[in-house]
Order: sequence, then structure tokens, then C-alpha cells
Amino acid sequence: MYKQFFSGMQLTALPLFAMLFFLALFVGVVAWVLLARRGQDFDGLARLPLTGPEDHP
Repeated sequence: MYKQFFSGMQLTALPLFAMLFFLALFVGVVAWVLLARRGQDFDGLARLPLTGPEDHP
């Protein structure tokens, strides 16, 4: 089935490039979220449900 689909395609490397682009973008976003020094942002958001209306600016 895939052989028939790709036989009529001009740009056969396009799906591979799209997958590599998505994978690089996904790894970049995960690294940005987990490895960046954003602890202050996460701490404030983690306490948000526990604060009352008087604690919000």
C-alpha cells in the first residue's frame, strides 16, 4: 500500500524531513520546558489553586 502511494510522489523525502522537523521541534520544546531555569514560574503556578482571592494582585 505504501509502495503504491509513494511511487507516484515527486518528493519522496518530504515525509522524512517533516518527521525530523517535528521531532526536533518536540525535543526543543521539551528541553525548553524542563531544562530552562523556569522554577519561579512553576512555583507560582503550583501555588495558584491554593491561594484565596485576597492573595491575587
